[in-house]
Amino acid sequence: MAGKMGQSRITRDLVIVGGGPAGMSAALVAAGNGVDTLLLEGGEQLGGQVFRQIDDPVPDLLGHFTISGPDLVKKFVAHLQQQQVEYRTGIRVLRVSRQSAHLALKTGEGSEILARRVLLATGAVPRTLKVAGEHLAEAGSARKEIERFRGNRVVIVGGGDEAAETAVRLAEAGAQVQMLVRAGLRARRRFRSRLLETPGIEILAGEQAAALVGKERLEAVKLISGKLLPAEVCFIRIGVEVQLPDILPPLARHPDGRVAVDEAGRTSVKGIFAAGDITVPPERRYISAAIGQGAAAARMVEAELEEEEQQQGQEQ
Repeated sequence: MAGKMGQSRITRDLVIVGGGPAGMSAALVAAGNGVDTLLLEGGEQLGGQVFRQIDDPVPDLLGHFTISGPDLVKKFVAHLQQQQVEYRTGIRVLRVSRQSAHLALKTGEGSEILARRVLLATGAVPRTLKVAGEHLAEAGSARKEIERFRGNRVVIVGGGDEAAETAVRLAEAGAQVQMLVRAGLRARRRFRSRLLETPGIEILAGEQAAALVGKERLEAVKLISGKLLPAEVCFIRIGVEVQLPDILPPLARHPDGRVAVDEAGRTSVKGIFAAGDITVPPERRYISAAIGQGAAAARMVEAELEEEEQQQGQEQ
């Protein structure tokens, strides 16, 4: 069940914010166990980074080693639809705050939603350099239309898994690749090995991008040192950062911005849960882990609501 919000104010037992694997898994488990659940996704498509960033076969999800990210998302969505889980896309949640016995969610479309519990599964978004000319960088995956990069001079900013994978893919397609690695390669062994074995890749250790230079298209990448690297293409691959709506009161967070949760996904604010990439460090961000975290949080929501209802029944 998908679509836009039809009412200015609605009430649910559980509202899940974020339609990636953690959010979809939580919605499936909660709704399947009788919790009145609504899943909200700010974009026009469910799936999160799995849909936007993963074009290769998914490596870490048991039984799905030959399926791409977008095709995997199609299966996830089909499962939600088969179970008649209610979800809405294109609904941005701007703020979550306490309102008497409920949590109030304010959306960018002007709606207010009341919920007994809220589960945040908003995931992470690519981190930006915050330098002049950044709009000249390539957006999205290097795999799409990769042949168009053949013969291009390409600068990749970053030293992690995604940067290494992008560099190898482009070099194999015939691009001339230079990597700006500020503080050493952080890529895991399998990515690092392929990177070092692939010809056509130059690693510039200790270098940083100061600006992307060009008018309508990229002409060069300017380094902190002032040196210009001529380039037709630049990919920024410096990791991701947590994205969250405003939460009142604020949630406890780790120094790196992750939301602090207990083993059941409960945050520091009563009634608010969190799951998926917003709760774990980069090395633990797996699709399978997000699915499990979403399901575990949903089961705890169900248990809390059931206990609440039993207490109310005893008081009457």
